[in-house]
Amino acid sequence: MRFVRVSVLVLGILAPAVAGAQSLGAFRWQLQPYCNVVTVNVTREGGVYRLEGTDDLCGAGSAASAVGTAFVNPDASVGFGLTIVPAPNGSPVHIGATIQLSTLSGTWRDSAGHGGAFVPTPGAAAPGDPRPATTLGLSGVSLGFGLSQSGSPGDVSVGVDLDAVKSAIGLRQSLSGGLGLGDRALAEAGTDAYANTAVGNGALQSTSTGDFNTALGDGALRGNTTGRGNVAVGGFALRANIDGEDNTAVGVSALERSVINSGNTALGSGALFRLELGRNNIAIGQQAGFHLIAGSYNTYLGSTGANLDNYTVRIGYNDPGSRTFIAGIRGRTTAVANAVPVVIDSADWLERLVWDVLCEQYGVTSIEKVDGGYARGYTHALTHWRKLLADLNTLRTQRGMCVILLAHAKVEKFEDPEASAYDRYSPRLHKHAAALITEWCDAVLFATRKFTTRSEDAGFGRQRAIAAPIGAGGGERILRTSGGPTCVAKNRYGLPPELPLSWDAIIAGILGSITPSTNDEFNHSTEGELIHG
Repeated sequence: MRFVRVSVLVLGILAPAVAGAQSLGAFRWQLQPYCNVVTVNVTREGGVYRLEGTDDLCGAGSAASAVGTAFVNPDASVGFGLTIVPAPNGSPVHIGATIQLSTLSGTWRDSAGHGGAFVPTPGAAAPGDPRPATTLGLSGVSLGFGLSQSGSPGDVSVGVDLDAVKSAIGLRQSLSGGLGLGDRALAEAGTDAYANTAVGNGALQSTSTGDFNTALGDGALRGNTTGRGNVAVGGFALRANIDGEDNTAVGVSALERSVINSGNTALGSGALFRLELGRNNIAIGQQAGFHLIAGSYNTYLGSTGANLDNYTVRIGYNDPGSRTFIAGIRGRTTAVANAVPVVIDSADWLERLVWDVLCEQYGVTSIEKVDGGYARGYTHALTHWRKLLADLNTLRTQRGMCVILLAHAKVEKFEDPEASAYDRYSPRLHKHAAALITEWCDAVLFATRKFTTRSEDAGFGRQRAIAAPIGAGGGERILRTSGGPTCVAKNRYGLPPELPLSWDAIIAGILGSITPSTNDEFNHSTEGELIHG
C-alpha cells in the first residue's frame, strides 16, 4: 500500500498543475546506512510541492521537524530539499536527495557531509546507527554556576582551547605586543621586538629585535631582523630587508631586493624592485624606479628611472611623451634671481604647437578651419602668444632673466609703399605672430654669412651676378642688427648695423648701450588678462 502512495506521488509530480492545494498523501524514506526514517506529507500548490513531516530519530522519545520542497529535474529525476531541526534547541541540518522514477529510490547527503542511500520504507526500518547529530564545533561545554544535575536553566560557560585555535589559523602574539597571522608570521619575535604586525605566510618571519614594523602579504619583510618603522603591503614587499628603517613599500615585490636601505617609498608593483644601495628615493607607479640599483634622493613618477641616478626627478613612462600640463605654476617665479636664461628653440615650431591646441579645442584638423575658417585661427593664436610673452616679460623684468627666442628664416615678398616690392628674410612665422613678437623683442637679429657679389660674362652680351663668401669656411658669420631690404631686424640698444656672430660680441654691444624699454604693455592685469598700452 505504501509503495502505491509513492507511485502516486511521482505521477502527481509529473501531472499538469491544478488550481488550489492538492494533498498527495504521506510517504516514508530511510536515510541509510542510518536508521533514521523521514515521513512527510506532500501538498501540491500549482507547480510547487511542499513537504512537511518528521525525522523519527530512530525511535527516540521526540521526533525532529522536517520541512522542505520537491521538484522535477530536467532528466526526469525528482529532487528533495529538507531541513531537519531536532527539538528543543537543536542544530538544523539540511538534506538534499534525488530519486529515480525507475526505482523510486536514490541518494541523500546532508550539510554535515554525511550521506547514503535514500530508500522508500513502507514498513520497519533497516537496522543501523542514528544519523550523527550536527555540532557547532566547540571544544567543550562545562557546567556553569546555577546549573544543576537535573538540567534546570542556569549559566553555561563554553570552554575554547585558544592555543589550538591560534595554531590552526597561524595566529601568534609576541611577549612585546606583536601580532602575527599566517604560517611563520612573526615567528622569531623576541621580547625586544615591540609593536610589530604581520599578516601573511612568512611575513616578518625573521624579526628578532626590530619594532614598529607592519607587513601585510606573503613573505612581506620576511628577512627583516633589526629594521624598524617599515611598512610593507603586498607579496614579497621589502622581502630582503634586514636592518633598513622607515621604508614604505606598497605593491607586489616593491623594494623586494632592498637590504640595508632606509627612507625609501615605493608605491606600485615592482617599484624600486632592484634597489640595493640608496636612501630617500620616491617611486610611484608600476615598476617606477625599476632600473635603479644604486642611487639616492631620486623621485620617479611613472618612470622606470636609470641606474646611478642621484638627486634626479623623472616624470612619465620611458616612451617619449608629447605633451605635459602642470597646474599651479603659471605666473610663479623662483625666490632668487639666479636662474639660467630662457631659450625657446624654435618659435616657428612652438607656433605649430599653438595651432595643435586650437585644432583640438575646435575639433578640426587644420588651423585654417578653426572657428569656421576665414583666418580666424591665426587671430585666436595671438591670444596664446600674448600669454606666453607676458610670462616671459615677468621673468625678464622681475627676475632679470635673459629671454632668447630662436626662429628659422623664410623669404617673403615685401610691398614697400615707397618703392618697388622686393624679397627679404623674415621669421618663419605667420605674419600676425611675427609682427607681435618682433614688436615685443628688444632686439631682432638676423644671422647670416658675409658675401660679396661680382659680375661675370654670361655670354651673348649678358652679365650675371656671382655671390662669393668673404672670409674662411664659406663666409664670416655675422648678425645684422638693423632692418633693410634684405632682412627684418631691429634693436633698442644702439648696436652697430653688423656684429660678429658670437655671444661675447652681443653682450659687449648691449653693455655699451642705453637701457631698453621694459615692455610694460605685456604685464598681467589683476584678473590675469593682458593690458595693451
